[in-house]
Amino acid sequence: MPDEVWLVRHGQSAANAGLPTDDPGAIPLTAQGVAQAQAFADALPAGEYAVWTSTYVRARDTAAPTLARLDRAAREHPLLHEFVTLCPARCAGTTYRARMPWVDAYWMRGDPDFRDGPGAETFREFATRVRDVRRDLHDQAGTTLVFGHGMFFAQWIWQALGFPWEGRAAMAAFRRFQLGLPMPNAGVYRFSRHGAGWQLQVDAARLRQVAPEPRPEVAIQ
Repeated sequence: MPDEVWLVRHGQSAANAGLPTDDPGAIPLTAQGVAQAQAFADALPAGEYAVWTSTYVRARDTAAPTLARLDRAAREHPLLHEFVTLCPARCAGTTYRARMPWVDAYWMRGDPDFRDGPGAETFREFATRVRDVRRDLHDQAGTTLVFGHGMFFAQWIWQALGFPWEGRAAMAAFRRFQLGLPMPNAGVYRFSRHGAGWQLQVDAARLRQVAPEPRPEVAIQ
């Protein structure tokens, strides 16, 4: 079982910057996102690390400078991708601002088994994916860097803190938690093992430095 897990959100993406996007898995980093990825790699303390990434382009490209520095490959985990809240087909070519009324309507509905359309997930499916990725960490040792996504990591932290994730009330409570949790692009949360439990650590000063504006980069879905 790992001694530490670092949750590293991807750098600024085209969607975070307010640009129109299509396939949620193919959204690229902006120039700022590329710089954030390099800055993380440059600041990483020397050591031995396992690296996991989402299959999504923006997470893989955020991990790339770190992998080059460590001279190793990553495990691309098939379940470690962002929550597909909305049907990708109807979102094609839209900006996050255009999607926000649909996102708000999704969360107002508050049904953990509702699917917005083909290619979208239910909240229950999403939370189950997060649980399964967390369980997979039991096969790891040492320190693992996990490059992924804000909503996914918010649910990871929510579950690690012992909060329920099944049912309408849990879904609504999680949404309030997620909207209030600072998760800027290139932000990092660290879990350290202490006995049978985990301690959550965050460098608040660094979070403020990488995300002086709380929106839109903190939470766009």
